[in-house]
Amino acid sequence: TIHGLWPSNYSNPWKPSNCTGTQFKQLSPQLQSKLKISWPDVEGGNDTRFWEMEWNKQGR
Repeated sequence: TIHGLWPSNYSNPWKPSNCTGTQFKQLSPQLQSKLKISWPDVEGGNDTRFWEMEWNKQGR
């Protein structure tokens, strides 16, 4: 699995964080099923909390 994926380019390699878009919200059951397979929280064991943290920090 991957921990995160950020857009960047050669001239500005810094990853964005703490953006100001929409906060994490409840996921559809279909998306949740796919994420449980492809992006589990292998360290803490709480998938939803992991996805929320990643979304609120880098996904907005």
